[in-house]
Amino acid sequence: MSLRSPRTLLEGAHRQPPERRLTRSLLLGLALLLASCGSEPPTHQRIEGKTMGTTWSVQWHGAALNPARLSETIEARLEQLNLSLSNWRDDSEISRFNRASAHQPTHVSSDLQVVLDAAQRAHEDSEGVFSITLAPLMRAWGFQGTGWPRRPQDAEIQSLLPRSDLSLLHWDSRERQLSKAIDELELDLSALAKGYAVDALSELLREAGASNHLVEIGGELRARGRRVDGRVWRVAIARPAGLSRTASPAVPLDNAAIATSGDYQQYFEQDGQRYAHILDPRDGRPARSTLASATVVAASAMQADALATWLMVLDAEDALAVAQQRALAVYLIERVDRGYRIRQSEAMRLLLENRGESDTAKPDR
Repeated sequence: MSLRSPRTLLEGAHRQPPERRLTRSLLLGLALLLASCGSEPPTHQRIEGKTMGTTWSVQWHGAALNPARLSETIEARLEQLNLSLSNWRDDSEISRFNRASAHQPTHVSSDLQVVLDAAQRAHEDSEGVFSITLAPLMRAWGFQGTGWPRRPQDAEIQSLLPRSDLSLLHWDSRERQLSKAIDELELDLSALAKGYAVDALSELLREAGASNHLVEIGGELRARGRRVDGRVWRVAIARPAGLSRTASPAVPLDNAAIATSGDYQQYFEQDGQRYAHILDPRDGRPARSTLASATVVAASAMQADALATWLMVLDAEDALAVAQQRALAVYLIERVDRGYRIRQSEAMRLLLENRGESDTAKPDR
């Protein structure tokens, strides 16, 4: 991803962007939500719904928010995010950019700006292992679009690699301006979008006065404050079906987030080989790693999301080395003969040891 010199934007300068109209609607919804609060806050509340091809849930206590109005406000915020970040909606910002011609500048929303900045940092930190321009390769392998999963020919992979180079994306964050060097370049923010949505809902709850809450979208979570009993929120680590639940400890989230990336939900087998949906941008093929999953605890869900995806591209030793060097709380599940092996960083070991609760205690999720 390269930076372009700032350029004045003329098109649409006098029109109110859709994101601003949506934001005003959300603020109105939040005001109505606060106005409907009762005087006695309930002990615990939970609401849930569907988004991004999965489910969302919110738990909170200590704030007397109207569940129905809160649900409406959350749905409106998620709709706003899908209109910006979704590859599955033709009317989203991402889809319109993917259809755009080369060298055609696009002014993006503030949500997309935050995600693109995070993607650039992750790409640079990982030395190219993390990328958001793999959509053509994902379709070739059958992990996106309407085609069946299959192993493409080497010549097809080689022809798509030059079209999946992040350096062909030109991003000027200060001007919120995006363009691409070739028509075929496409963005796929699936490794960041859910995490960002979790963070956005957590911020919404904080602004509504719910300082103690747990937000989850598709298994990615962020916690703030404490549970009703005063203890930190605790969540079970996601695991492959063949691994017993007792083998996965509950992780305390003290104003933190957690995300897991795994190869056991989206994969296919062909000619005795197993191919998972996590691609290595360096060769355009599914990552050749023994890792079944990587779980990361971080300050934000989007950060945890990106880190977990990055580590899944590496082999177990390299992933653990990255975690140790950066003092990351990482929990790895590695495939070995006839089973699995648990690997964890020192930061994760200390986090689990200092949680102050029994492993047998029921997690909040």
